[in-house]
Amino acid sequence: MVGFLRKHLFIVLGVALPLLLILFVFVAQQAARWGVPAPITPVLYLTDPHYSGSQFVRWTVREQHLKLSVVVPENAYLPPAAVDRPVRLALFDPRTDTLETIEVTLPEPLKPGLRADLALPPRLQAIRLSDAAESPDGYRFEQRSRRSGGLVGALFGLGGRRAGYQLVRDGVGYEVPPASGYVYHNNAFIGWVIHDEQSN
Repeated sequence: MVGFLRKHLFIVLGVALPLLLILFVFVAQQAARWGVPAPITPVLYLTDPHYSGSQFVRWTVREQHLKLSVVVPENAYLPPAAVDRPVRLALFDPRTDTLETIEVTLPEPLKPGLRADLALPPRLQAIRLSDAAESPDGYRFEQRSRRSGGLVGALFGLGGRRAGYQLVRDGVGYEVPPASGYVYHNNAFIGWVIHDEQSN
């Protein structure tokens, strides 16, 4: 064995060093999380792709209640797929790692010049929100891009880049599972769920 290692030292090092580097980075990432409590506050955000008409959705949080409306400019271009498609919101609970999609029906098909308030379904009426940038447990909802090749791809530049959402605190990020195949919204964040009447 010793003779084999001496004879093929450069081959052994060529295989071992990248593996040790991957192990080191993995341990460093996990160590960073040890000092940061995991997120516990559910988050509500807009999930539809940009071309579906969700760019016309406006929202505010008043006295912990969500208000939704659609505002379509007079000169807006409306793709056929956007005309009568419901607005979709996503509710992610990091405590259980579950993602819930909530649809809000449009009062009428989208058209240039339309301004209308949206009636909230019971699921959205049951929650109370905070639109503060930071959650009660210190996390922020951010859009970040990463390589699709995982840890190996990130280290060696393999795989394509893919945008996604994360809950971030002190440099530590927890991925938010994708609710659709596209992430175009830098401002998709709506609010943190501080009370849920339907929560067990």
